[in-house]
Amino acid sequence: MRADLLRVGDDGQVHGDEGLPAEPLEGRVGGPERRSQGADGHGPPGRGLHLDREAGPELFLEGGEEEDLDAHRGRMIRSGRPSGRGGEMTGIAGRLSGRRALVTGANRGIGRAVALRLAGEGAHVAVGARDEADAARLAEEIVRAGGSAVPVRLDVTDAASVATGVERAARPDRRIDLLVNNAGLTRPSPLDGDERSDEAFAEVLEVNLVGTWRVCRAALPFLAPGGRVVNFSSVTGRFGVAGMSGYCAAKTGMIGFTRALALELSPRRITVNALCPGWVDTDTGREGIRRIARQQGIGEEEAFALCGRMAPLGEVLVPEEVAGLVAYLASEEARNVTGQAIVIDGGQVMP
Repeated sequence: MRADLLRVGDDGQVHGDEGLPAEPLEGRVGGPERRSQGADGHGPPGRGLHLDREAGPELFLEGGEEEDLDAHRGRMIRSGRPSGRGGEMTGIAGRLSGRRALVTGANRGIGRAVALRLAGEGAHVAVGARDEADAARLAEEIVRAGGSAVPVRLDVTDAASVATGVERAARPDRRIDLLVNNAGLTRPSPLDGDERSDEAFAEVLEVNLVGTWRVCRAALPFLAPGGRVVNFSSVTGRFGVAGMSGYCAAKTGMIGFTRALALELSPRRITVNALCPGWVDTDTGREGIRRIARQQGIGEEEAFALCGRMAPLGEVLVPEEVAGLVAYLASEEARNVTGQAIVIDGGQVMP
């Protein structure tokens, strides 16, 4: 997946590239919890602002630019809310001690936050991404903080890469306790588009849905009894967005896939759940917000607040919040939670 093909949908979500090689490094992690605060907006949160689902792909990022967003932090995020670009280990120390996790698309955004959180709770984390250098940097960061991690090259569009990457992640005792399928891609695919719509539709399904299937298939022999599988869907798996049929189909399909897999793996007490995030403050999410600002003719701060007020609680999420939910699902406390599509979006989507 090329960076220039990465896009962001209405949820501001990007799951990162997929992929990486290995050689483990050991340690433990701990650290204080970081709390997040809501989007700073004009007027009370959640008042009559809803996603325009008929707006079409003009609300979606054209490219995968990743400019330095540090300059925006003080202006767009208030009261010390994490920006989603930090690297601190957080969580309940030792809750996941002895667990072995594989996170795909772990090189940035939500995937990065998940890898850090799991390591912070004591898990050994295989950092999966397409780019070996990116995976190695995050694995080294985890180890420097006292955690245990290994980089694993893993491209979800390549069956051989998936097989090799998953096997390396399962070393040395051929076991995976937690699989997090976070790798994903967002691209518009309007029905009345040219041949690029056909390409986008096929590629989005290939990465998001077929890629997750490949990883689960490869991981099956290594999944420990009582293990966990967490798949990433999106709020767009719960509602449609004009011009995004491929992405919506993939994320809706992920929910159906998750429910079927939960039944299939239940005899081994393996739980399978899907997460459906709304707007999340990642680098690509910020670019999506800037795109909306340009389309609406408003400032970035106002666009950020607007995205937050699409949900009743009035906040854009940070990746650490999503990572905390993954850590819960990985824990013993969630042993009877399975087959669920869990929305984390501040209340924009309600059953």
